[in-house]
Amino acid sequence: MKRILIVSDLQIPYHDKRAVANLIDFVKRYKPDQVVTIGDEIDMPTISRWTAGTAGAYAGTLAKDRDETVRILEALKVTDVIRSNHTDRLFNTIALRAPGLLGVPELELPNFLRFKELGIKYHRKPFELAPGWVALHGDEGSTNATPGLTALGLSRKHGRVWYVVTPTDWA
Repeated sequence: MKRILIVSDLQIPYHDKRAVANLIDFVKRYKPDQVVTIGDEIDMPTISRWTAGTAGAYAGTLAKDRDETVRILEALKVTDVIRSNHTDRLFNTIALRAPGLLGVPELELPNFLRFKELGIKYHRKPFELAPGWVALHGDEGSTNATPGLTALGLSRKHGRVWYVVTPTDWA
């Protein structure tokens, strides 16, 4: 039987360091065959629309946050990463504020987060995790403030069993 571990919404640099350390320890002991992050691995607050025009936009911490994210993804032995609204921030920021940088390989998310070096496959679209199970981030559909209803809505929409995690599902 294949053992798959799903990790959601690390939100680095806002992650719970103790929880992540415990998760890394769990991965070492459990030895899953596949570790899938379901999105929002890195928050990228300095390029978020929420910090635009504030001191946070000038904090200069994106490289440090990226390096911490890479370190954690490596320690968790992540095999697959799914696109999400927070990981889209890099592309969206470039497209809206500095379109001349579009196509620079180092600024494309898989290169920026060193996925090839880590042996991580990046999924821009939902992918079949196991027979009947598709992995995707909750922003692929309508979100619902009631925990679990975002996932239920996507499951009904696609007539399949879906594994979906959104920040609202944690409420």
